[in-house]
Amino acid sequence: MQCPDDRTELKAVSAGYESCVRCQGAVFTEPAFAAKWPDIREMLQPEHDQDSGAWARPRACPNCQKVMEPLRIQKMLAWIDFCSACNLLWVERADVPVLDGRLKQRIRDQKMAAVPQEDREALASALVEADTSHRKTVQNMGRAHKLLGGMKKIIWPF
Repeated sequence: MQCPDDRTELKAVSAGYESCVRCQGAVFTEPAFAAKWPDIREMLQPEHDQDSGAWARPRACPNCQKVMEPLRIQKMLAWIDFCSACNLLWVERADVPVLDGRLKQRIRDQKMAAVPQEDREALASALVEADTSHRKTVQNMGRAHKLLGGMKKIIWPF
């Protein structure tokens, strides 16, 4: 298979996963994509807005050469290209951190959902209290800095 962007021959990374050495984009089979980013596939929706950036550069599938369909990553301005004929997904290098971030957020959400409501409320209260305390400390440091600046003029008037 060749890179849909620069026609460089793709190199096998693992089963169902090949990468371009030039642009560092990668093509995944659906199972390989699901193994790397579990539960992310359900966050991908077909892009219907023809004026979005997704349609700026249509890509040909590295396998069958049909035009791939852009899939939006949630509501973000990031897209994965999908070939429905081959069930392949093309991921640009710039989209990898986006997918990693979505996965981390999903994991955090799942872990937080496992925490009882009472404990979540206590955590939220503690965070608000810590933030308020931190803001007061910063304000006091600012006042101390101004006071010391004024004293410097008195002690060292040059």
